[in-house]
Parts: sequence; C-alpha cells; structure tokens
Amino acid sequence: MSGLGGTGVVLVESPEHSVRATGLVPDPEGRVVVVTGDAQHREIYEALSLYTFGDYREMIAATEWLSTRQSTL
Repeated sequence: MSGLGGTGVVLVESPEHSVRATGLVPDPEGRVVVVTGDAQHREIYEALSLYTFGDYREMIAATEWLSTRQSTL
C-alpha cells in the first residue's frame, strides 16, 4: 500500500521457518506484523493488517482500498 514507513507487513507461509530465515528481529515499537498466508493473497493480507494494526492514515487507506476491491466483485 505504501513504501513510506509506517506499519510493515511480512507475509510468510511458515512463520517459524521464514522469520528465522529472513533474520527478522524483535520489534519493540510494534511496527511489524507477521501474517501467515499464501502469497497469492498478499494485497488482501496487507490491507487487513494495516486496517487492524496501522495508524489512522493507514487504516483510512486500507479502508478505501478494500472498498474499491469489494465494489469490483
């Protein structure tokens, strides 16, 4: 959704293996969300994570993106 900082979303198929393999370190500020899922649905996972865990600006952007996607179904 945005590459300008904010909340980071990491999508992995197996969190135990992938998080260790990528060297993801603890996130004391709580700005990284690790989501287990299929890469085919990356955009949906990212939008839902930003809606749930992001700041106000990220939540509004995610809401708009999700609404647009919903209207195309």
